[in-house]
Amino acid sequence: MIAIFLIAGAALLSGETGPAQLASELASDGKAEIAAPAQLLNLGETFTPDDYPLEALRRNETGTAASILAINKQGRVTHCQIETSSGSNELDTQTCRLYRDRARFEPARDRRGRKIASSIRQRTRWQIPGRMLPPLADGHARLAITFAKDGTISGCRFELISVAITTSQDCLYDSATKEMLVARFKDAVPLRGKTLVQESYLIVDDKPLPGFGNGPGEMLRDRNAIEMTIGVDGKPTNCWVIERSDDNKSGEDPCVKCRNMLFGKLPAEDTRKLPINVRIVTGSFTRP
Repeated sequence: MIAIFLIAGAALLSGETGPAQLASELASDGKAEIAAPAQLLNLGETFTPDDYPLEALRRNETGTAASILAINKQGRVTHCQIETSSGSNELDTQTCRLYRDRARFEPARDRRGRKIASSIRQRTRWQIPGRMLPPLADGHARLAITFAKDGTISGCRFELISVAITTSQDCLYDSATKEMLVARFKDAVPLRGKTLVQESYLIVDDKPLPGFGNGPGEMLRDRNAIEMTIGVDGKPTNCWVIERSDDNKSGEDPCVKCRNMLFGKLPAEDTRKLPINVRIVTGSFTRP
């Protein structure tokens, strides 16, 4: 079974400067201001597990294709252009073909409620389930950064589950985050063609410390675990290092690193027990 994920879509104003073929499609609506962007109505019918290109599957190719779609007033895709390649010609071609042939959108509307032509950006991730990361648990945060073979960042996803907030977002849609990541990893030659995963766990009970970086082809880079006391005021106080990776080359004290890593407020049943000891495990690993 093959997993295909639509990561995100971002609306563009009709008439916005863009590829020539898309601009001409939008010309009839001029520069109408979009009040409601186009919305994909049939994701499950647009991409199915049987749509993974056979050649890409044989070569074990995965990746994220960023595309620009022109959508007419009837909600059909009239043009598709790959803005950022997935790294596979077959996956890029299949992405546009499926959007054009199958996708049905609720058209964008202007401030008077009229249907208008528009364009949107979509990021579609093609992934083989055997290489999928497991789902998150409570108190778990994950940052996964995918590098193309030329060293550029082709995908980035941040996920967090806590008492206060649950989020899953594409990092690359935030320009400041993208610039920071590009600057940080511009010379990361060993990461080319791989995914770097950084994870953090907050544990408030007696569960064993979780492990990660043990899957097929995965390689652990660093791992640290600390125990910290949360005082009656809800702030961290004492801290003890209970595990530290020999591969940690930063020299940073794990207690200093983790002191501000509490993922939101503790559950109500735990706040009644303050002061309380918690454990925080952080680490990173690479995967194919």
